[in-house]
Amino acid sequence: MCLLVRAKNLTAYYESISVGDSHNYYMGRAEADISHWVEYFCGGMADSFSHVQSQAEQMKSIPDQSSLLRELDQRQKLVLALFRNSRFLSTGEIAKILGIQPRATLNLCKSWVESGFLLQEGERRGRRYELASKWLELL
Repeated sequence: MCLLVRAKNLTAYYESISVGDSHNYYMGRAEADISHWVEYFCGGMADSFSHVQSQAEQMKSIPDQSSLLRELDQRQKLVLALFRNSRFLSTGEIAKILGIQPRATLNLCKSWVESGFLLQEGERRGRRYELASKWLELL
């Protein structure tokens, strides 16, 4: 049974946790048959592991880019995620995602342009930034 179906099937869940007439451990609950619960639990674990296995198999086709990602700091990784939706970013967009002031963003972007992380297009108010080609494969 699929994990999502299992999670939405409340009847099966409640049947599996119903393990005796009494809620009290000393009044029969200790000897209750929990095989339904164990079966339900193991089925859920099997569903989860199957899902993890299918995701791992899908990831095999994606090249390992961990060494390239390690070159980026946490702020650059946040900005990198923005480039998945847009080719160009403004200073305001970068400031918003990083939660810093626009002036600090300008200084940060200037250092990123110098380091080769970003490419600057335009001047002053029309300024926007593009991801350098080295980092495009991470998108």
